[in-house]
Amino acid sequence: MERQTAFILWAAELNNKPFVKQESEFSPSYIDFGNKKVSRINIIAVVAQKTQKDNFASITLDDGSAQIRAKTWNDDVKKLEPIKIGDVILLIGKLREYNDELYIVPEIIRQQSYNMFLLRQLSILNESGKPTNVEEPEIEGFETQAYQENYNKPREEKIYSESKRQKILDMISSLDTETGANINQVVSSSGLPEDEAGSIINELLQEGEIFKISQDRIKIT
Repeated sequence: MERQTAFILWAAELNNKPFVKQESEFSPSYIDFGNKKVSRINIIAVVAQKTQKDNFASITLDDGSAQIRAKTWNDDVKKLEPIKIGDVILLIGKLREYNDELYIVPEIIRQQSYNMFLLRQLSILNESGKPTNVEEPEIEGFETQAYQENYNKPREEKIYSESKRQKILDMISSLDTETGANINQVVSSSGLPEDEAGSIINELLQEGEIFKISQDRIKIT
């Protein structure tokens, strides 16, 4: 089964949207945005609350627009053990709904800096605008550049070798700074044809292996 895209969205955008439950394990449940079906999410947020009891643990995430819970059970409870209230984390996971509550089942959790939290907010502001009743964060001295259209094309249906994918990941890592790696530099330094490198980057973005922190800069999740 093809791995679903982990979308980068405001938590507030998930509210009041229809959640479509699928019975088949090969057809994941999703939130219907009309132009896209969101079954996985990539979020950077502050941990506002934490609950742990027996074989259940949850954290409440606040991304500056709204709050949403991430829940774990049984062996997966250990994923939340190191997390503390006030931590900034990147979380990639599947969306689920129970008793009219939308929540996330975590797949990947990584600690982040507060600067990364602000950069993610700025990235979503540039892509989607600010959510209702949420003020735009002020970040002095940080400017974004226009994203090259060549790397914003729909994903091509190709399967690239792991060595080429790893070459792109290694290049992102070597060029990474506090504000991420420049996409153009990654492509030009990879030694791969421009269209192929761009397609691999799009593939990694859709799989949640990397994410954009501004229009033209990316980081490994």
